[in-house]
Order: sequence, then C-alpha cells, then structure tokens
Amino acid sequence: MKASRKAHLRHGGYAALITLLVILAVVAANLLADAADQRWAFKLDLTESGLTTLSAESAQAISAVDQDATIYLLFRSGTNSEARSTLSALADRYHAQNPRVTVRQVDPVTQPGLVNKLKGSEQTLSEGSVIVSNADMSRVKVIPSSDLYTYDYDDSTGSYQVSSFDGEAVLTSALLYVTSANAPHVLFLTGHNELNKDYCTTFTAQLERENYEVRSFELGGTEKLQTGDTLLVLAPSLDLTEGELTELEAFLTGGGRILFANDPSIDLSKTPNFVKLLSEAGMGFKAGVVVEDQSSTGNYLSGQLYLVPNADGTHEITATLASTRLILPGACALTAQSNDSFAVTPLLTTSSGAFIKPADDTGTMTQPADTDERGPFTLAAAAQRADGDSEGARVVAVGNLYMVADSDYMYSSSNLDFSVNIVKWLSNQQTGVQIRSKALNADVLKIPDARTLWLLAMLVVALIPGAILIAGTVVYLRRRRL
Repeated sequence: MKASRKAHLRHGGYAALITLLVILAVVAANLLADAADQRWAFKLDLTESGLTTLSAESAQAISAVDQDATIYLLFRSGTNSEARSTLSALADRYHAQNPRVTVRQVDPVTQPGLVNKLKGSEQTLSEGSVIVSNADMSRVKVIPSSDLYTYDYDDSTGSYQVSSFDGEAVLTSALLYVTSANAPHVLFLTGHNELNKDYCTTFTAQLERENYEVRSFELGGTEKLQTGDTLLVLAPSLDLTEGELTELEAFLTGGGRILFANDPSIDLSKTPNFVKLLSEAGMGFKAGVVVEDQSSTGNYLSGQLYLVPNADGTHEITATLASTRLILPGACALTAQSNDSFAVTPLLTTSSGAFIKPADDTGTMTQPADTDERGPFTLAAAAQRADGDSEGARVVAVGNLYMVADSDYMYSSSNLDFSVNIVKWLSNQQTGVQIRSKALNADVLKIPDARTLWLLAMLVVALIPGAILIAGTVVYLRRRRL
C-alpha cells in the first residue's frame, strides 16, 4: 500500500513538474514572440487590403533612412479602437524595417506639454493624429487624423464618406521629410493680384506631401530668391516694376525656375514686363480663348471650351500622362519658339481645327469666323537652357489656371498630376514616393431582387439544414441496426 502511494505521489510530482515546465515554456514563448514582433513585426496582416503591410516602395525608402526618427501616435491611454490597432501595427512595421525609426504612444491628455512642443503652432489635434520628428525635433511633420484617410462624396447622403486608408503614404512621406537635410521651396508670387496659395489648397497639400516647403513670396523684401527655388506666377493683372523685373531676370540668369499660368481674362497689354520676362524664355501668351472644332470630339469634354489636349509623350512632365485625360476649361494659347538661350518644347496641344475667339466675344463662341486664327495651338510648353545644363534655368508656361486652382477637375482628370510633374521637373528633384491608398470597404455582394433573396433564404434556412438533418437521421438508423 505504501509503495503504491509513493508511486502515485511520484507520478503526481512528475505530472506537476511537467505542467509547470509547460506553463513556463508557453510564457517564455509568448515573451519571445512579443519581443520578436516588436523588433521584426511578425504579426500577420489579416486585413483584406493589407492596411498594415509596407509596400516595396516604402520598404526601400525607409531602409535607406540613416537618421533617428520617432513616430508619435496620439491616443488616450484608455482608447481601444480599430484605428489605434491599425496605426500601431503599421508604425511597428516601420521600426521593424529600420531600427532607427522608433514608435511612441503619447496620451494627449496626460502629456500635453510634449504634444504642444511637437506640434508647435498647429491647431488642436484630434485623437488618432500622428506626429513624426527627427532626433532633435528640428524637423517635425504633423499629420491630422483626417489626413490618414481619403474621402468620396456620397450623392445619396450629400456628405463625404471615408473610402480608403492613406496611412502608409503619409507616414513614409513624413519620415523622408524629417530625415532629409533640406526641402525644395515652392513660392507663390504675391503683390500683383495673382491667384494666391489660398485658392490652390489641393495643389499645395500634394506638394507638401511630396516634401516641398510651400509658402507665399513677395519681391523686394528681405527674403531673396535662391537658385533652387521654384516660383509660381499665376495670372497677374498688375505688372512688375522695373526693379522687380531686374530681380527676376537675375533669378533666371542664376538658374532659377518659374511656372507661369495665365487666364484669357488677363489683359496682357497691362503687364508688359511679365510679357518681356516670359519672352526671354521663348514663350508668350496669346490674347483670346481657345475653342475646339466641333468635329474634334476627342479634344473636348462637355463643350468646345472644355479642352482635352494632346500630351507630348516624350517630355519628362507629360510622358506618364499621355494615356490619361487633362481638362482645360477656358484656356489661352501660347507662342513657343526656341531661341539662342532656351530650348522650348510644346507639352499640350489642340487639334488642327481649334480656333481662337476674343475673351469678350458676344457672338457665337463655338462657331469659327473667317478671321479667327486656326490651330493647332500650344496650351503648355517647357523651356530649358539651350546648353542642356540640368542646373540651368527652367520655365514652364500654361494657358489655364485649372491646372493648379481648386476645382472638381483636380479629381476628375490628371490635372493635379500634371501640375505636380511640372514642379518636379522645374526643381529637378524627384521627392517622395508614389504609394496607393488602400480600400477600407470590401466589395459587398448585392442581391439583385426579391425573388433571388427568397430563393437564397430557402436554400440557406431550409434546404441545406434539411439535407443535413435527413443525412444524419439515415446514418443514425443504420448504426442502430448494427
């Protein structure tokens, strides 16, 4: 009896020891898994669109980062949401890709000092926003929570609905911005009744995402144009002074970059100095508005004034847009001719049947008169120093403001891509990476009509369960007879 009891106790001790060892092994495995996940982000991304998986472009760009940077996720300590889970998992992927990128969760309620130090003069940030900073906080990118998503307009509700997750694109861009030495400058010229930065918010936002520093600029002040700056001159109605003209001519001589955009409503006779400056680059704007020929249906959209130009397939600005659609409503034409200083290339052209009407014409705009100038016309052109020096002056002229101004055309065409490509070519810098947004809503299978709904309901609710019940009954009765 005693031997049996000792054997029982011995076996029980072994069982307890094995159980303890198994528990310790499981705990150790979990701790190691958590440590490995924090370092290498081993967790599987089970979202349909791969919301927390880095694209090849991001992985390559982040791997090349050679400075310390921190991603701050602004969430209250008690928040447990899908947005936080997604952002945290995505941020961990950046750390796993490059250990120099660290991730910190910041509670904006209990740590307002840190948040205010990081965001500076930015407006109040909502929970779910992200701040990206370099090591000494000298370069900081603030990403409001709304910028992490893209939105579509819902006609049925009359409001915008979240359609896709843009977190990877903005985080990668922000990390590249804070770890770069200097960002190229894009300056909106002011002081001559130009279209200013406030009317180009979509264009400005995209440039900032591409890591350009965008701001307004006025000639004659303490700040001077630098060689690497890109100056935007958007439909000025007041002319340059002689001193301002001299300043801009010196800017071009030193390798400056300028984008001119015009509108048919501008009286060119009142801006002779702007005209002179552009003519030095081999270009100029023509008075009047371009109208497409009625038979050239592929070169206009809903009306003959809504031009859909032909894009040059070889130039760096338009090569990727040759198979897309640009929309120029109410455009003016250009003269574009190379000279001793600049080589000029037409970028956008009309059909040969297009014609020019005076902007204040009171007759039938869509019918050509015998005296009307006929096409084809150049609607945009690029000029580069004739010696081909990549650091030399570059100028682009566009006969339409809807390439840069806020409008529905920015979303229904490739206008935004075209304008951003212009700035990239002018600045001679390929900043940023192209990362697509990721859809949040999976496609839903829709039942077409009530009859199909009834048939599916009968199949799922009655026929399939009934078949399983009958099969089970048959098997049961057979086994009873054995």
